[in-house]
Amino acid sequence: MLERYEMRKIEDIKVKALKPEDIIGLKVQTIVNSPERKIKEIYDIESIVEKFKDNIKWEIIKEYFEIFELNKDF
Repeated sequence: MLERYEMRKIEDIKVKALKPEDIIGLKVQTIVNSPERKIKEIYDIESIVEKFKDNIKWEIIKEYFEIFELNKDF
């Protein structure tokens, strides 16, 4: 995850930013760690996918769901 970052410019500062797939991975982890947040996290995941749908690497997202044994939710 940390190796796939991309540099983003915010005003005059460059920062390392996670790719959408990796943000989704963190949201999948949150679902496991805080099941009561599942509906919110799924909504967030759907929003990220909608925004970046043309550039999503589905194999990375699938891997996160498999790691956390949420294959049925993928």
